[in-house]
Amino acid sequence: MLTIRTPSFSSLGLLSDQMDRFFDSGPTPMLRPARAGLRPAPFPALDVCEDETGYTVRADLPGFEPGVIDISVEEDLLTIKGERVAPACAESARVHHTERPFGAFERAVRLPAPVNSESVTASFDAGVLTITLPKPAEQRPRRVPIRTA
Repeated sequence: MLTIRTPSFSSLGLLSDQMDRFFDSGPTPMLRPARAGLRPAPFPALDVCEDETGYTVRADLPGFEPGVIDISVEEDLLTIKGERVAPACAESARVHHTERPFGAFERAVRLPAPVNSESVTASFDAGVLTITLPKPAEQRPRRVPIRTA
């Protein structure tokens, strides 16, 4: 009897893990090659939330100092720029593996509507940049009271 097995996603994940271990093993592990068709996630990772008063953007920027981050807002476009300096290694040191991105980055996020750029605030805590972008007063929902006679 002939049985045809279709690999499941879990078995493909197992194969992927085995290939990763193969490339990372040995006396001088190779840097893991990029998989065909896959791109690394954009840096920094962002979350964008909206409530009735505005938008909140959180960006993971571990190891950054607030002074090297530039934030600009133009109508509905938020841009975050920065640069991480490459880690210093001794000249005689060999790098075996690196995953932490370094160099200049720029992320631009188009928001669903323009914001009040004069009231944008930003804070930085434990490697997380939080940007608060208030909606203009005319875009905020307004509660209309009902009068009785």
